[in-house]
Amino acid sequence: MNSYEAKQEARKARYEELAEKNQAEAAREFHKGDLREEVSGIPFGQPIRVGHHSEGRHRNAIKRANNAMRRGIEAQSKAGHYAAKAANVGKGGISSDDPEAVVKLREKLAKLEARQERMKAGGREVGA
Repeated sequence: MNSYEAKQEARKARYEELAEKNQAEAAREFHKGDLREEVSGIPFGQPIRVGHHSEGRHRNAIKRANNAMRRGIEAQSKAGHYAAKAANVGKGGISSDDPEAVVKLREKLAKLEARQERMKAGGREVGA
């Protein structure tokens, strides 16, 4: 493995690690957003009792759960982003850092020239 491939593998590992970290963060935040009665002490479906001494606690519990869910969704989105980046490492084209770049560029040039010849031949047939 040359230094270019090692660098690509390190980048891929870093993105995979970030994806796992953000997925774990999302799970933690979704757990924090749990409003079950056992966790919050507020029965499911109970309306906010306006003017009651528990009103502030109820509103704060809802606000905390909402914020935690939003953070969880954001972390989940980041995890997907980094997982996609990890999957696409090394697929973005020919890098000048790659020691085999010249060989890859020659292969690409040969394919493009062959395609151009096919297009020219097709153009002659259509124009004739």
